This record gives sequence, structure tokens and C-alpha cells, in this order.
Amino acid sequence: MKNKKNPACQTKAELMQEIEALQQALETAHSNFENVCDPDLIDSYIYEINALSFRYKYLLRQVQSIQTNAEFTPQIRDLHQPRYQSSH
Repeated sequence: MKNKKNPACQTKAELMQEIEALQQALETAHSNFENVCDPDLIDSYIYEINALSFRYKYLLRQVQSIQTNAEFTPQIRDLHQPRYQSSH
């Protein structure tokens, strides 16, 4: 498992990199979810998507906190959680 820093100690750039990685992981999890039929795998991907989504929201709050504390121009609105439509 990758050793991750405490998000409270991470820089904005590090947080943004992690957010981008989470966006990709969410896309992959959603794609996998759409392509499985086994109930156990479906449950597994639901839990994975939920966990990634909570982490994603947490990191967005961390970036927003850094921006607020450093009086950066808010750019958090440029980030969005990817939305997926079922192909079924």
C-alpha cells in the first residue's frame, strides 16, 4: 500500500494530484461496476465507489481549506466529481 501523507500536511499541488488520481479510480470503478454480473462483485464495486467518493469529497474540502486559509482565488468550482450514466 502506498504511504500517503496526512492531507492536512499536504500542499495544494499534492492534493490536486491525489484528486486527479481519485477521479481516474472512480472512472475505473464505475466502468468495472457496469461490466460485472456477479452479485458479490457488484457489492464490491458499490463499496469501492462509495469509499472513493468519500475520500474525494474529503480532499476537496482540504483544498478548499487551503485556498481559504491562503486567500487564494477559489478554483474549487473547477473540480467536479465525475457523473456516470448507466449504459443499461
